[in-house]
Amino acid sequence: MKIGKVLLCTSYLHSPPNNPLAHRPYKEQAIATLNRLDQVLATQPFIAGDRFTVADITALAGLAFGGACQITIPETATHLQVWHDRMQQRPSFSA
Repeated sequence: MKIGKVLLCTSYLHSPPNNPLAHRPYKEQAIATLNRLDQVLATQPFIAGDRFTVADITALAGLAFGGACQITIPETATHLQVWHDRMQQRPSFSA
């Protein structure tokens, strides 16, 4: 899986502001990627396996950037939300 798909909202941000239909494919793909991350996190504690890696850092950055585009963790993505909450507790998150 390519974590970079979460960053699709760059196109979302630069699509015509008065055309919500232009935004739809980017937002749908970003949400699908978040749901896929949720599936991954249902079977392991971190994005790339059993330990914290740059993949987790990248996903956190993608989620932060997605928030700026009104793309948030879906309510049904409980594993992703638990992971995100855990990541926010890391000392480096608030540094």
